[in-house]
Amino acid sequence: MGRPRKNTVEEATTKKAPKTEVLRISKPNFQWIKVVIGNFDGAPGLMVNRAKALPPKEAVGTRLGTPSPKEILTPEEHCERALYYMPEDWKGKSKYGLPIGGFKTGMVTAGVDHGLKMKSLKRHLFLADDAAGLIEIHGEPTMDARMVKINNRGAKIPVMAYRPIFNKWWVELRVRYNAALYTAEEILNLISETGISVGWGENRPEKGGANGTWVFKPTKTKVQVTAE
Repeated sequence: MGRPRKNTVEEATTKKAPKTEVLRISKPNFQWIKVVIGNFDGAPGLMVNRAKALPPKEAVGTRLGTPSPKEILTPEEHCERALYYMPEDWKGKSKYGLPIGGFKTGMVTAGVDHGLKMKSLKRHLFLADDAAGLIEIHGEPTMDARMVKINNRGAKIPVMAYRPIFNKWWVELRVRYNAALYTAEEILNLISETGISVGWGENRPEKGGANGTWVFKPTKTKVQVTAE
């Protein structure tokens, strides 16, 4: 057997370089922001209407026909039925809650208004609840009585509506977001914008009203931002 032939210069230059792996999915970078929001600026209160209950018996009986006994509600019963209650084993300071989904929906709406993609916001933005899909609202509700118009076979019928309203309120929001897509400042701006232009609950700005708006709690403490 002869000696092995050495590679020529041409053969050496045509050798393929070893393949390098291209990382197509980077490591997730989700972070948390915790803020306190409420109507600290003295804005109109937050109005709740959980059950979309029928109007009180006086309005139903005189304008929409005679209701069944189960449909007859006093103003006080109407308010009690319209509230969200925290679970019985909840150890927080308040027994009332708000669906956390309403805050996320509002943030998505505000984000879309500013050119962000709805699907991306839904997939990369999460809000934590306290229990059973609710977050604790701090404040005491009172009764709000005002004339509203409801649809009755295409006609707008004016009736009195009795709904609970939190004239002074605050909640703590815990927002989990993808820091690879959004900065902490952008998330804070989104929360602030949602409180101004969208709001939460009945008669909110999104629906042409003025209730349910919020601002950040005035404090010298920096907003808490934590990584997973």
